[in-house]
Amino acid sequence: MKNLVIQNRQKGLTLVEIMIALLLGLFLLTGVIQIFIGSKQSYRMQENISRMQENGRFALHFLKKDIRMAGYWGCVKDISTITNHLDPAGTDYDANIHLFTVPVTGTDGTTDSITLRGAFDSGIRVTSPFMPTPAGALHIEPTDKIEQADIAMVSDCRQADIFQITPSNITTSGTVTHNTGAEDPGNLTKNFSKTYEDDARIFKLRTTTYTIQNGVGGLPGLFREFDSDGAEELIEGIENMQILYGFDNDGNKTPDYFIPAAVGLDYSNVISVRVSLLAYTPEDNITSQAIPYAYNGATVSAPGDRRKRLVFDATIALRNRLP
Repeated sequence: MKNLVIQNRQKGLTLVEIMIALLLGLFLLTGVIQIFIGSKQSYRMQENISRMQENGRFALHFLKKDIRMAGYWGCVKDISTITNHLDPAGTDYDANIHLFTVPVTGTDGTTDSITLRGAFDSGIRVTSPFMPTPAGALHIEPTDKIEQADIAMVSDCRQADIFQITPSNITTSGTVTHNTGAEDPGNLTKNFSKTYEDDARIFKLRTTTYTIQNGVGGLPGLFREFDSDGAEELIEGIENMQILYGFDNDGNKTPDYFIPAAVGLDYSNVISVRVSLLAYTPEDNITSQAIPYAYNGATVSAPGDRRKRLVFDATIALRNRLP
């Protein structure tokens, strides 16, 4: 009988095999990490570009809407038929806000601003009893659309009067009064230019100013201000705004030329506005290096960051200046 010899052999990986496996694993892990980083950067790029495009579209939307409505006086087309009763000597009188017979003005600089004036709603109908002109009062249905001290206009397609609503209980009595010296800037005269009947409407007037300012985060954005209530950031990610005004000098309701704002410029013949916005991605370090861009006739080769930028342009007609 033969003796069986059982040999115990160790089974497993050698050190060399382990090192090779670790090295292969490291290569695979590096590839996975690179794919992840690339995907994340691509997603970040697309998200920021989408937000930049959205910001630009929204900014143009608000500007277009208000520019089109500038100079809206109800159904009155001829500014010469509008009587402005506001007192220019009033403490709070500001021509930039209260000069409603000039629907659009602006400033020109490193970044521009634009100011728009007019009525921006459908108005409130005048009802009986019709107040005689010396009463300086109009009767309307009770409403909360207008309040004491608001600047308003009454119009019946033939004439219009701009005035400040002075002390009255307009929400319950339905009477809008127009006295002198009761508010600030107040009214020069008490009388309207005529007695308005039920074919007239009362509109609340508003002055809207758009500017580019630094927001809470210290980065520029589009700001909007109503009257003198203080500017608030409307759209982030708008770096610059350049505006040209289209003038019609021959009366054919087509702009003959476009020029920037200037001190002393007569805006009475402006019939359209050309707006150019420079939008940027909300986040920095989107690209691997600084990206040069062209804007307002100049090329910026060293923007000082790694954001992407996009220009949005639009030419908007002042509808109330057209036939």
